[in-house]
Amino acid sequence: MRRYSLAQIEALAAISKLGSFQAAARHINVTQPTISLRVRDLEEALGKKLFERDGRSAKPNADGVVAIQYTEQILKLLDELETRLRTGDPLQGTLRVGSSETIAIAVLPKIITLFGERYPRLKVELTVSNSFVLLEELAANRLDMAFLADPGYPAHMHVEPLALAPVAWMGSRAKQLQGNFVSPQTLGASTILCVPKPSPLHETMANWWDKEGGAALNVSTCNSLAMLARLVAGGVGLGVLPTCMLRDEIQRGSVVSYRQQTPFSPLQICAAFPKTMRSEGITGLVEIARRVMLESRYFVPLTSRAG
Repeated sequence: MRRYSLAQIEALAAISKLGSFQAAARHINVTQPTISLRVRDLEEALGKKLFERDGRSAKPNADGVVAIQYTEQILKLLDELETRLRTGDPLQGTLRVGSSETIAIAVLPKIITLFGERYPRLKVELTVSNSFVLLEELAANRLDMAFLADPGYPAHMHVEPLALAPVAWMGSRAKQLQGNFVSPQTLGASTILCVPKPSPLHETMANWWDKEGGAALNVSTCNSLAMLARLVAGGVGLGVLPTCMLRDEIQRGSVVSYRQQTPFSPLQICAAFPKTMRSEGITGLVEIARRVMLESRYFVPLTSRAG
């Protein structure tokens, strides 16, 4: 395995910035032969020459330009690491954020915009998936925080409830069922659409179906909640969805939101992050998300929870 040193990386960056080995040596406070040796060792490790020398000046060749681009990224990441560990604040550098599709479609653009306005040096790396997958990503330290539905209270994780997302059976007005109430019996001849398990929505639908005494549940699945909402609105079948997904269509009358004898409990939308990451900055981001959700009218306050 080839090994590279930080000293070699710093030498490469200094020569690129200052234009000569001699200037780079003065900047780093070492001798010029030391700088030359570091670059030679790096070139041998990479198997490529990196500079064209003309008298005292040094200009990166094509391979050198590529190497310098990576060098700049390496040094930037090391600066972020130093700042992150020194301040204990994750809102420096890159914040890895996960979001369920329900939140992503309804309000995430506004949340991310406000994050950027409040923390202009923060770069967000976004992952959109279902809540069960996001919990796994948090546990594996592949995410710093996530906005998700009904996560429970896993060990080593701080969970902050934010709002509620009402859930209902929905279908196209063009293929409306008789009456506004549904049961497993009235749905028996319909095409049932849902996201695949494991997911909170699939679990919600399957539990309700069993409790209401339905026969074997036959479900067609789609792994994209946004696409599933379009299929339901298009009349392909009926589905259990957060009402915020098709709120505009419900208001226009093109989609019907059905009622049932035992209503679904709304999904509890939460922010989750490792307890070790709790800080004033993270708390500020959580409050931004809560405010955006409640101001959007796509979600309802926690005090409205039913079931």
